[in-house]
Amino acid sequence: MDLSSVTLTQLRYAVAVDRWRSFRVAARRSNVSQPALSMQVSKLEETLGVHVFDRSRNPVVPTEHGE
Repeated sequence: MDLSSVTLTQLRYAVAVDRWRSFRVAARRSNVSQPALSMQVSKLEETLGVHVFDRSRNPVVPTEHGE
């Protein structure tokens, strides 16, 4: 697995989503739009080859791989 394309921004956004358990709140706290934050987390997941968050749950929770 080549992790060279993982950015600090993607990791920061993932940590924010984990902390706030909400893409909307994480985006607001990160001073970025929700679609931009979501896109970066999706790119991170694509690079890792796993889903980091279960978006079907409210609040958002990490998946087993995300933990």
